[in-house]
Amino acid sequence: MKQTRRWLLLIVSCLLVVTLVGCRNFSFTAQGHDYVKVYDAKGHLLKHTNKLGKLRQLTDDKYHSVKHVPVPKDAQENYRYVIHQRKHNLQLQVVVYANYKLAKISGVPILGSGTIDLNQRQFEVLNDPDRTLAY
Repeated sequence: MKQTRRWLLLIVSCLLVVTLVGCRNFSFTAQGHDYVKVYDAKGHLLKHTNKLGKLRQLTDDKYHSVKHVPVPKDAQENYRYVIHQRKHNLQLQVVVYANYKLAKISGVPILGSGTIDLNQRQFEVLNDPDRTLAY
């Protein structure tokens, strides 16, 4: 239980640090700029934003736990969020599935990747990119 909490705190901290450090300056650099892109299951770009509020909205939720277990073989990818943080030139990917309340996250410094269980609210928000990234 303590190890799960430790992993949870570490993941949430990493996500917040990665997305929020340097987000206040959206100027272009050699690494580009901060952004969130949303792709559908076929890899088509659906949404793109570089607004600070939208970056926070995706990363401020507290996820239940991080697991290093494979995604079930019958999981159907619904959306893929690509979050780029220019200051450290980091790119996180969050894959949300249509038939499971879980997401696979990759690109997290030190931890690499893992799966996270989503509660009903998180599942609904991440499976509705129009509402999530609405201007």
